[in-house]
Amino acid sequence: MIRIATFTTVWKRPRVTRVMMNALAELEKVAHRFDIQLLPFFVLSPNDPHKNTHLQYIYDHEWSWSMQPNSPLGDKAQAGLKELSMRQFDYLMHLDTDDVLNPALFRIYEPLLARERKWFGSVDKYIYDVAGEQLYYFAGYPADQRMSVNGGRMIHRTALQKCQWQQWTKGIEFGLNYHQKIYLEKAGYSETLIRQKETPCLLEIKTDLNIHTMDWFHKNMSEVLQPVDIDMSNQFDVETQKLLSKTLENSQ
Repeated sequence: MIRIATFTTVWKRPRVTRVMMNALAELEKVAHRFDIQLLPFFVLSPNDPHKNTHLQYIYDHEWSWSMQPNSPLGDKAQAGLKELSMRQFDYLMHLDTDDVLNPALFRIYEPLLARERKWFGSVDKYIYDVAGEQLYYFAGYPADQRMSVNGGRMIHRTALQKCQWQQWTKGIEFGLNYHQKIYLEKAGYSETLIRQKETPCLLEIKTDLNIHTMDWFHKNMSEVLQPVDIDMSNQFDVETQKLLSKTLENSQ
């Protein structure tokens, strides 16, 4: 069985984080069908006003966690990764607190896991804009920035070890995906990029509290961002379907 440690940094956003955690709990239940064991790991911060809310849900599911200062964000992630390095797992999977996965993603990953590819992820994703109540398809970063989106990105333990577990430059607040790409490429790895194809497997829930807001995507990624009107029922867990059905309010 392949052991996948999901890695999530947490800051505020209790409602949308709860949706993500509900989805992760459902994903955990079905992972064994793909010969996978999920090992969720969260990095929280002591000055988060919603820390206790997050911790209670983590305790309820017997998940693992670390407590680190929220800023700089790169330092928070790096400190959390250092703690995670002391645990046993085969792959690290990135998940943000606004990412929801369809279990069908594991089916797409199966051949890559079987070949023990060291670094892979999806270039595309779906984005749900809560404020605008609109679903978008994000086709991927421009060619000169080609890399996977953060959610669902997979990195083998041996690749992290070769990097000496260093993935983020000290003091950074932005560009964590890019910095991780640089460290892995310096270690001699190249990323295998895939697409979700016709099955929506990765959904990002956009609220106002994001490093890259929906406005940022419209201004900087308009050529690869397309509004879509597709039936997402039966693709994700019940709580996420409620959100997509516009029943989740006050998502912040």
